[in-house]
Amino acid sequence: MALDFRTKNALLLAKIEAVIGTEENPVPAADAIRIRDAIGYSPNFANFEEGYVQESISQAAPIVSGGGVSFRLPVWLTGAPTPQTTPPDWSILLRACAFSETKTAAAVVGTAAAVAAGTITLAAGASAVDQFYRGMPIDGTSGSISGQRRYITNYVGSTKVATVAPDWQGPTGTPGYSIPANVLYSPLTLSEKGLTIWGYQHDSVQAGLSRRRRGKGMMGTGTIAVRASQPVSMDLTFTGQLPAIPDDIARPGAAVFSGHTPEPFLNAVSSLGNTACKFNDFSIDFGNRVVQYDDPAQAFGQDTAEVTFRSMTGRIVPCLTHTVTRDAFADWINQTARSLVLAWGTATAKKISLTMPALRYTGNEPGDNNGYQVEGLPFRATGLDSELLICVS
Repeated sequence: MALDFRTKNALLLAKIEAVIGTEENPVPAADAIRIRDAIGYSPNFANFEEGYVQESISQAAPIVSGGGVSFRLPVWLTGAPTPQTTPPDWSILLRACAFSETKTAAAVVGTAAAVAAGTITLAAGASAVDQFYRGMPIDGTSGSISGQRRYITNYVGSTKVATVAPDWQGPTGTPGYSIPANVLYSPLTLSEKGLTIWGYQHDSVQAGLSRRRRGKGMMGTGTIAVRASQPVSMDLTFTGQLPAIPDDIARPGAAVFSGHTPEPFLNAVSSLGNTACKFNDFSIDFGNRVVQYDDPAQAFGQDTAEVTFRSMTGRIVPCLTHTVTRDAFADWINQTARSLVLAWGTATAKKISLTMPALRYTGNEPGDNNGYQVEGLPFRATGLDSELLICVS
């Protein structure tokens, strides 16, 4: 006898809510999200015991109380055909983890007023807003830095000076540059976005029916993991209100996804403290505290979710080097901040970068990796609404 449901025969839809807590109606043609494994779904309802004395040692039936619902969603970090206008499908999920989205539709080009090892002074017409370009890549298009791509970790609007990582090679003169069209994601405090999520489990036998599971007013947190030669993964968990119990409905139409095939972390940039760094493992946790305030007026006693606190932490495991190259122990003890840039992708619209302008080590853990000495470096990503910048260009 055939069984009705298969794990991979599923679909996830997600849509940003115009009003947090007001359920949207996501559709497969515009709101489909590719996930790399099963949709995780957990109703978080409390069960209370009656506790009556009833002439028996047997426990009475439990009472189901209020609660909410959680979704666990694993995705790959990928590019998209036109990320600066139509971002990758995972971007919707990231925005509901207290990240902003900034689209730069056209390249910013110019001739630098000056260039040095770790900086470039942009043309007079560049933005006067501090940190306007932070987290974006910058390409040398002519002169001494032609063909080099770097990543902006700091930008001072009044002087037009951009700090880059890693350092330029052989910078002199007034070379040309281009900041390519891109989409940038940055942590935020104001204007958090709520999410409607619908997960479908399709019936493989009785054609035309699907089990639908829903959530609204949802916000989340997550982790990113990077290993050499493997695609980069992001695992997210969302919490929010339950609009209704799961139901069987007509299977929705065909999904349309906005994303490329994932690419492995190869031929990549890994810069720690402005110098190249070989590592075998990297992870970062968004550290969002996602909570729901009690609201007895709601059907299940809880308000929509909010991110009320963030502490981004992570760990990188680079090979051990001489202290003249990287003295991580001294940086830890002296509370010295270092930048970290990880970037990969083979072509335009597939290039992705993770930029941490200022991380501080929180430990030092020498170890072994298949006979090589390594240095485990736990860290805290610091900065107000700038701990981690994710860019697709």
